Amino acid sequence: MHFQYEPIGDENIFQDFCKDLLNCVYQTQSFELYKTKGATQSGIDILSTTHKVVAQCKKKKLLRSDKALERELINDLDESIKLFLGSPIDSRRFVLITTTKKYGRVQDRAIFLSQSNSFEIIFWSWEDIEKFIAQYVELRSKYYPHLFQNESVIPQVITYIPNIHEEEIVGRETDLLNLETLIDSSRRTVLVNGLGGVGKSTLAKLFVRKNFRRFSHIIWLDVHADFSKKKLVGISPLLDAFANNITLLNNLQLPIEDLAPEDQLMMILNKLQNISGLNLLVIDNTSADIRELENKFPFDNWKILLTSREEIEGYSLFNLEVLNDEDAIRLFYQYYRIERSNLVINLLNYIGNHTLTIELLAKTAQKRRLSIHKLVELLEQNGLQIPKTAKVFVDHDPQKNPTTLFEYLLKIFSISDLTEEQIQYLRYFSILNSTPISYDDSKLLFGIPEVDNEFFDNISELASKGWLKELDGNYQIHQIVQEVLRAKLEPNESNCILLLNTLSKVLTISWETNPFDIRRFVEYAESVASHIENSDDSKEIAELYSILGLREEDLFNLEKSLLFNHKAVSIYEKDIPSNAIELSGRYNNLQSVYKTLGRIDEAFNFQFKAIELEEEYQHPLHPDVGTSYNNLSLLYEIEGDLESALDYQERAILIAEYNLAENHPHLAGAYNNYSLLLHKIGLIDKALLYQQKSFDIRKQVLAENHPELAQAHGNIAAMYESIDKLDEAEYHTLKSIEIRKEIYSNNHYTLGASYNNLASIYLKRKDFQKAHEFQMQAISIEVDALGDSHYTLGNTYSTMAVIQLQLGNLIEAKQYVERAISISKKNFAEGHPNRNIYDTFLDHIDNLLRIKD
Repeated sequence: MHFQYEPIGDENIFQDFCKDLLNCVYQTQSFELYKTKGATQSGIDILSTTHKVVAQCKKKKLLRSDKALERELINDLDESIKLFLGSPIDSRRFVLITTTKKYGRVQDRAIFLSQSNSFEIIFWSWEDIEKFIAQYVELRSKYYPHLFQNESVIPQVITYIPNIHEEEIVGRETDLLNLETLIDSSRRTVLVNGLGGVGKSTLAKLFVRKNFRRFSHIIWLDVHADFSKKKLVGISPLLDAFANNITLLNNLQLPIEDLAPEDQLMMILNKLQNISGLNLLVIDNTSADIRELENKFPFDNWKILLTSREEIEGYSLFNLEVLNDEDAIRLFYQYYRIERSNLVINLLNYIGNHTLTIELLAKTAQKRRLSIHKLVELLEQNGLQIPKTAKVFVDHDPQKNPTTLFEYLLKIFSISDLTEEQIQYLRYFSILNSTPISYDDSKLLFGIPEVDNEFFDNISELASKGWLKELDGNYQIHQIVQEVLRAKLEPNESNCILLLNTLSKVLTISWETNPFDIRRFVEYAESVASHIENSDDSKEIAELYSILGLREEDLFNLEKSLLFNHKAVSIYEKDIPSNAIELSGRYNNLQSVYKTLGRIDEAFNFQFKAIELEEEYQHPLHPDVGTSYNNLSLLYEIEGDLESALDYQERAILIAEYNLAENHPHLAGAYNNYSLLLHKIGLIDKALLYQQKSFDIRKQVLAENHPELAQAHGNIAAMYESIDKLDEAEYHTLKSIEIRKEIYSNNHYTLGASYNNLASIYLKRKDFQKAHEFQMQAISIEVDALGDSHYTLGNTYSTMAVIQLQLGNLIEAKQYVERAISISKKNFAEGHPNRNIYDTFLDHIDNLLRIKD
């Protein structure tokens, strides 16, 4: 067999060669000759205790048959392993190195022996060794100097390689190992892809530094760097990086003459193709233009590593993510040394662990002597455009010019190559959530028609260019990119009107829709509302605030509901005659939220405002008037004024029956409220009649997991419990709990009422321990969800007092009644029925305690 590099004939030189070969392959100097020639009792010739690798060298006379050589090598391998197993040496790998060609049976024997021993056994033929000789220039120059002298003297470092301080690199150890594995195993070009400023160039530099000795020649090209003495107009930055790089041309010994850039490039690539050894070409910050050169690259003897924000098809992709929390904290404290604080995680969450921003923020805070608390405060108030700036040097900047935090971020995220449509979509994404958004939601929000090919192409290109991250049909934008885009694109009411109107439309739901099904759109709208720049009298913004207020109440985000309703009111109140209808609706909404929060006086205030507007601007039988009467009735019921409550509830029923179909859920709501009031008055049969009407309507028209159906089960259960139909009461109560647990969290305040009902049922069954268990759950949920002074807790504590009394725990019963009295005093005026009931109950317990004493 003909070899490019003639096998070494001298046995001593061959052993030295094998030692040098192993040192090259393992990038070390730890391999040494183990015994002198002829000392075969250990079965090895070369050893590295550092790497736990041993080798046996077998130089063979090649003028024999393949069969004889193969048989001899198998015997050598068996004998060497037998001797080695009797030695005290600890090893993870045994290498048999020989001067013959590759033999399959020897390879199979090595695999077989590996399976029956605790270490790996491999076989290197001269065919394998030739590849290493071609790869390592030191082997060629030392053992084949006559051939090496004929090679052109091209330096190992053909272009400038950016410097890197390994000790300053944080958190990329695993990424480096994975990148090395991918480059070694792939025959294709490897592309490191990731967000701008995430550390792609740093990882590439680290790879070069760690693997420097592996490569005979290394070229590093930065597509955005200025290599040439003159920039040529009209050619791509990629072509310019090759054709006008003076250092590259000089070291490749190519003439620097006025060739066309394309011709100069072909001359360079041809030269690279003819350079021997294993070589590395790194192209940093490239774009999709690189595909034009794909078929021209010299693959066989060059490893090619690209970095790009763009996800370019046709390459082995290595996706570089942001740092994990632990590494992000380490990186921050590498540049910031003033103090340590747990608040650093808040800071990192705000910037999404973005590598470059961590460095910029830490250096700025260090230079301005800012505490972490102050830095977090500045970020929350101003975003990344913090007022306390400082010019700092950034490792990411090849020019190493001092810069401020936001100034540099604006510089590295350029939108110059985007179309107007793509810019508009990014404007929308910049004010939406930074969480993944589905393709279908994006289409809906951006008003894309059914025929969506153009939109699909645009959003796909934004993902491939690194602006968005695509995963399983969802698109996500990093919060740092969002903030930069908001500064560049200035989203406002005018240029985002389509998005505003779409959100308002989606959030305006019909009665049969479960609000929890559109929770994600509430989150989208929250984000838009927090970022959009609007005029103070914008009806579109006011409408979005109004609808958001409703949906936040549906989701029990009561403080958010108050916020958005008040924002809407502040706009509508600037022109009351023009906005009277919208304003009365917002007053009604505010009433509802304040009532749920237990702030009854404020609820009355807004309800009276709503009725005043409706009686002036609406027909007396308009549904909105009926809604307001219903709401006012509920407030009077809470206050204990049952006569006024009944008056307004009957007015509400009249208007509802006038306007609504017999099976409308709003009519069911009116019947429900009327039923509960009748029950409180003591008209049980009539109450049950209306509650059954309400339940039947809701059961007919609502989905099985609708929140109002959960309420219907709970209320009819209370009716059955009051007439001692306990099995029916328990069935409906458990159905109510089942629905509420499905759609709410396990501590939603409405579950408190459900467990209260269960406790009452078991109290009547005289299972006081079970009643106590459920009542404790009710108390825990209501205190957690509503606070410890909400008016509903008065009844909850009173029921627990009854249970404690039945258990014979008079002291505990008294304590719970006293809590109920304390809460009722905070919420109700003197003379309220609840206060009278609790006072009477307390007197009864005191009498029992006196009798006991």
